[in-house]
Amino acid sequence: MLDWEDGRAWSQALDHLQAYMDLLAAGFNDTKPQEARVAVLRRIIGNTAHIVAAAGVFPSKELDVQTALKEAISYAYPDVVLNPPVPQPTKVYKPDLGVPSDRAAIEVKFVDNIDQGKAVLG
Repeated sequence: MLDWEDGRAWSQALDHLQAYMDLLAAGFNDTKPQEARVAVLRRIIGNTAHIVAAAGVFPSKELDVQTALKEAISYAYPDVVLNPPVPQPTKVYKPDLGVPSDRAAIEVKFVDNIDQGKAVLG
């Protein structure tokens, strides 16, 4: 039923429906779950050295680290993939790992001496 208020139609049912829609929209726009998932991913990545050691891997190349890290990440993010293509305007970027569900890309760098470390950081 419509009521008139200040020359405009007004419906109590529509007000209730709008409140319900606002509640639903807040749930879809809430970034806190996404932020929490990314925080977990960052924590896993921050423990890469521990993950590699626990896997019993003595890495000799970057792929060794990527493989151990991918397995650890897969426990929390089953959709993790190696070398996911990320289209760019002029080329396709391929990060080492990706979690498509969270639109996250991970780049791993492996160095086994100080000079390589300086070159990577430079």
